[in-house]
Amino acid sequence: MRSYWTYFGWSFLGTFLLLLCGSFSFGHYVLPDLASVFAPIFEGLAEMTGKGVFGWENYTTEISSDSRSFYANVFNILMLSMLIGGLFVRFLYEKVELRKLQYWVRRAIAYYLAMQMLSYGFNKVFKWQFFTPEPNTLYTPMGQLNKDILYWSAMGASYTYTVFAGLIEVLAGSLLLFRKTRFFGAMLTFGIMLNVWMINLGFNISVKLYSFILLVFAFSLIVPKLKQFLAFAQGHAVEADNEWRPQFKMNWIKPVVKILFVGLILLEGLWPYLDTGNYNDDLAERPRYHGAYEVDSFRVEGEELPNTMDQAQRWKRFFIHRRGYFIIQSMRDEMVDYSLKVDPERQVFQLEDYEGNTFQLNYHLSSDSIMSITGEIFDRHIAISAKQLNWKVLPLIKPEFHMTVDEVNPQ
Repeated sequence: MRSYWTYFGWSFLGTFLLLLCGSFSFGHYVLPDLASVFAPIFEGLAEMTGKGVFGWENYTTEISSDSRSFYANVFNILMLSMLIGGLFVRFLYEKVELRKLQYWVRRAIAYYLAMQMLSYGFNKVFKWQFFTPEPNTLYTPMGQLNKDILYWSAMGASYTYTVFAGLIEVLAGSLLLFRKTRFFGAMLTFGIMLNVWMINLGFNISVKLYSFILLVFAFSLIVPKLKQFLAFAQGHAVEADNEWRPQFKMNWIKPVVKILFVGLILLEGLWPYLDTGNYNDDLAERPRYHGAYEVDSFRVEGEELPNTMDQAQRWKRFFIHRRGYFIIQSMRDEMVDYSLKVDPERQVFQLEDYEGNTFQLNYHLSSDSIMSITGEIFDRHIAISAKQLNWKVLPLIKPEFHMTVDEVNPQ
């Protein structure tokens, strides 16, 4: 009976991984993206489950991290995996040896985890994931930041720690690629993902369910080898490894296939940086108009609004985000953001709010970093003069380091 449950478990895990790959897209650069083909099928099933089983209405059908569709999709593939796992036990138990099933499923999970760990790791090493906080975040009062933005900003402010965290994930992914180091790679991955999962829960970051799935995958690689590891750690005799491995008539085939597969996984993780040449996003060039601006003069219909807290309509600052956003900070420190398209030849900002309203504002940035903006927004003609701020001198961004407390509080 125990072997039946073991057979079911590995059949279940292998099916779940395959269905996950077919339904949840990552936008791969080198490796084929199954979800780009099959996602519409899974999205339709997730919508049926969301409405029919959970009673959800008015939600996006796209399967993205922590969306209702993703939760419904995971529910669906859990049910399908249990069904297919049962069918495996019923019809293939005596035809496919358990050791062979374990081998292929464990390899698939290990390579999938390695790809994710390398991808997330390189994203940190090259400062793409935890990038330097944008000016609008730096000038937002701390109490008004969401927990996830606060965590992201704190991580992005430290180049050293971000690179260190990335290298640990790269190490874990690399260890997973090879049989002799796979167990230690799984242990390291489990520790990393447990921490990541708790961070996502504690800081309300929207990768909760997916990080938990990776945690379970790492655990599934540890369990079969845990007894041997504990025996080794206690100085006891360790049973010989009887893991089944495929045999090839020509000895050169296996190492060549291994090298090609590992090379593809590494190339997948490194491709964005090789393609763009951006190996440190903190140093990547920003547009000339990118940054933070302190408003000196704010006119509405020709009338100057005073720089006081009771002037809710007046802008205190505005920010131009490098990824296409225009953010306004009111005198009450309330933030309003618009999507932004820039026409540098005509010197025009085109803003769009979440209701689809669009506005065109003319801008001019002088050589002494003074920006003037004129145009109509919500049927009001505005004329603004603002000074570009040097946000890189803020304490959070300055590259300071203290080895002793005396350097922080000199006598």
